[in-house]
Amino acid sequence: MTDSRIARFLADASSGQLNRRQVIERGLALGVATPVLAGLWQAAPAAAAPIATEPRAMLPVPQEGSGTFTVLISVGTEDIDPHYSYATLSSTIAYLAYEMLVRYKDSSTDEVEGMLAESWEVAEDGMSVTFTLHD
Repeated sequence: MTDSRIARFLADASSGQLNRRQVIERGLALGVATPVLAGLWQAAPAAAAPIATEPRAMLPVPQEGSGTFTVLISVGTEDIDPHYSYATLSSTIAYLAYEMLVRYKDSSTDEVEGMLAESWEVAEDGMSVTFTLHD
């Protein structure tokens, strides 16, 4: 994290370009101290003013079957091995590169649905699971 990111956040928040929710979300993400966030939150409008943005150059759209997949990432990650890293960025990259046997169903955290697995059966002793995969 650089000081310029915090300086920009403070400038945007104090000028009313961020609403209260954005002040809290971005401030916490940047590690801004709670007393500072509380002061900025009180000064922030309930709704943010529109932020003027400059047009950005578009990336060329790859042709179908080109074999190229481009990802733009604004921050780094310590590791993208899905067996060792649980960071959001690492998980996002792994999710795009690997298919899992199962995944959480919609926004549930206790229901799963098949991804690679067509079906699965838990052994009577609960010590193993047998997966049937899609062709």
